[in-house]
Amino acid sequence: MTTELEREAIKAMFSDDSGQPLKMAENKPRLSLVPYEAKAALAAVYEYGAQKYYRDSWRSITPDQAKEFMSDAAERHLSKHNSGEIVDPESGLPHLAQAAWNCLTLLVLTRGNDA
Repeated sequence: MTTELEREAIKAMFSDDSGQPLKMAENKPRLSLVPYEAKAALAAVYEYGAQKYYRDSWRSITPDQAKEFMSDAAERHLSKHNSGEIVDPESGLPHLAQAAWNCLTLLVLTRGNDA
């Protein structure tokens, strides 16, 4: 379910400077703009999690838990990447894909809210 804040953010992304909707976007995200490689890397992390735990296990995490766990995990993966370890030895997946998964899952679980 989309919150009012999310709807406003999406509207802002697909409106011109005067607030008029861009006709080609029709106020809908253009998912085709996300590179296939990014989608595939993210899907690989979801697949890894489904095999390691169970499908959609991340959905059982509360927003408060997500703020702590996902933020910490994203930071750890970014630190590993920045220190030169490109691939996570446990999963065999890029640390950046893992960090992106944590950030996007945090976004979903908290619905993008700070509260």
